[in-house]
Amino acid sequence: MDLSKGIAFDLHLPRTLISAIHKPTVLVGIGCAFLLSQLLLWTVKYSRTKTKGLADLPGPSGWPLIGIGLDLPGRPRELLNRWAVQYGDTFKVRVGWYNWVFFNSPDAVKEVFDRQAAVTSGKPPLPIAQDYCLRGDGILPMTYNAKWKRLHAFLKQLLNAKASAAFIPSQEFEIKQLLSDLSTDAGKNSTDFYMHIRRMTFSIVMTSAYGQRIPNWDCQEVRDVYENMRMLSIILKTGVFWIDVFPPLNWLPRFLFPSWPKAKFMAHKMHSNKMRHWNDLKARIAAGTAPDCFAKDLIESNYRDHGLEEETVSWLASAVPEAGAETTASALNGMIRYLAMFPDAQARANDEVTRVLGNSRMATLADEPNMPYIKAVIKETLRLCPVATTGLRRMADGDVHYRDHIIPKGTVLLANLNALHWDPERFPDPFHFKPERYLNHPHRSAVYAAGGDILARDHFTFGAGRRICPGIHLAENGLFLAVANLIWAYEFKLPLDDKGEEVPLDITDEGFMEGAIRVPKQYTVRILERNAARTALIRSEWDQAQKDGYVLRGSHVDVNGGVRGGSQTGSV
Repeated sequence: MDLSKGIAFDLHLPRTLISAIHKPTVLVGIGCAFLLSQLLLWTVKYSRTKTKGLADLPGPSGWPLIGIGLDLPGRPRELLNRWAVQYGDTFKVRVGWYNWVFFNSPDAVKEVFDRQAAVTSGKPPLPIAQDYCLRGDGILPMTYNAKWKRLHAFLKQLLNAKASAAFIPSQEFEIKQLLSDLSTDAGKNSTDFYMHIRRMTFSIVMTSAYGQRIPNWDCQEVRDVYENMRMLSIILKTGVFWIDVFPPLNWLPRFLFPSWPKAKFMAHKMHSNKMRHWNDLKARIAAGTAPDCFAKDLIESNYRDHGLEEETVSWLASAVPEAGAETTASALNGMIRYLAMFPDAQARANDEVTRVLGNSRMATLADEPNMPYIKAVIKETLRLCPVATTGLRRMADGDVHYRDHIIPKGTVLLANLNALHWDPERFPDPFHFKPERYLNHPHRSAVYAAGGDILARDHFTFGAGRRICPGIHLAENGLFLAVANLIWAYEFKLPLDDKGEEVPLDITDEGFMEGAIRVPKQYTVRILERNAARTALIRSEWDQAQKDGYVLRGSHVDVNGGVRGGSQTGSV
């Protein structure tokens, strides 16, 4: 039977339309339109079903199906805090396909993220960002499953307190270069300090991850990792890929989506950048010139016995610099801005380092117990400048019970760092930089995070529950060494305008870039040397360090990052 004739006879359709229907593009369009209509009907039905358990939760209203839109505003901190004040301990927001529930008190974080961690440690599915671009192996957006547990076990083993201590010589060495680099800007307005800090933190994490020191910012290693970090920030931003916002769209052909070419390009680029470092280290291992580092430990481990593939562990190695470089740099660059804006706090910090160190030596980790105010400066910085813009984001893998609410499986759960860190009852005058509020918290953040008293937590920047930051020990070592020595070496003051008057710095949300990570915009400060004796010591310490190098896990490293007696190719 001629189908076209049958259709023409029964439906009286024009033959031009009949012939058009037979064209592949039109057939695809009709099929997609039908599928979209079915998805729309199913979405409405599913949306009504999965919001039943949230009906009694307050929150802002929005549009049908998509709520307030595909994402929160670019700088949502003040908005989220206003909602917390308006709606109380817990509120809901519809963002695209998902319902988001924000928890705004320490008790809520304890109950939901700690006690019910078995069902609150997941992540929302990301068919494009995670499954395609990261090949299912990105540990940060990976859901809570057997693979994540195996990878996290590797991270905990290789980044625990004892393992992190092995990298202290590297951190001390990089800080000596930082102090020397900053001396070129002393006595004048400067923006270069911003990049000097980024180089230092990047070199520390690259040494830890790949055994590769970064003496200069302008190099291929920096370009590779920061390009990956930029692309990660793009692909993980809610709303970039429609399929990630509305997973049912995953059934549609990829070519229908305008962002698909971008996804293909970024997937290829991130993979090639990551494998360049991985394969370079494998070549050095084969040549017998590779140092001990996180990636080498992975390569030489029995990861295949744990059901893991090389592709997966290579992504795990790349996560260390991608997650650790900009987060630490952002904290330090944020701190300098606060020190310049709050000179009384800076003066008190300098009084402490002067009392402990004098002018004759630089700070080491052995000085940490004697510098409670420096530790308080770090805690106050992390309270005011948490890394995650919207807070700690998880996915409910089962129903979550909180007070009288039953939050259904499939809900996005967020610990609202803005409300947690800006609560005036816990932090009087919360928007001012007051390190003294933490003098009753003498221990490290890792200690309070591991303790049972949620109200004793100093801050929640390192996370909560089973997905707490595994690099917390490495980060706290580096932050103390950097902050103590920066304040000992230099005074950071407001910049001067053309009339010689001080110009205030922007410490509002406008002073930060938009994105999933809160990165301060580059800004200007005046850097003044503390005194001639300290400046002379900085120069002599760096001169000697360049001659002596340092010892990293038994390998003697020179200033260029070469293992003495081995390769001089820029690797530690």
